[in-house]
Amino acid sequence: MTTLQSGNRQSGNGPQLPASAIAALSRGRRIEAIKMVRKQTGLGLKESKELIEAYEQQHPQSALVTPVGITASKSRHSLTVGILVLLLVALMLGLMFF
Repeated sequence: MTTLQSGNRQSGNGPQLPASAIAALSRGRRIEAIKMVRKQTGLGLKESKELIEAYEQQHPQSALVTPVGITASKSRHSLTVGILVLLLVALMLGLMFF
């Protein structure tokens, strides 16, 4: 596995972790980061994944980020389902008493 120096540079003449991949990791999008590394460095899947893992080991705080959009999306979905269930129950009660 490759060792990273501080920042986004590797020791030696190996490929660097692109800034766009670091940004993707900060958003919790690990697969997107691996794809960016593959595209920008020409590395294979295994090497790109290892480069991302090495970065995550050097920067553990980047792996703790929860994607906000996913949480907000789940909350909206739950609210919508809850409202639909309440409307359905109200409709059934209305049909029973009329």
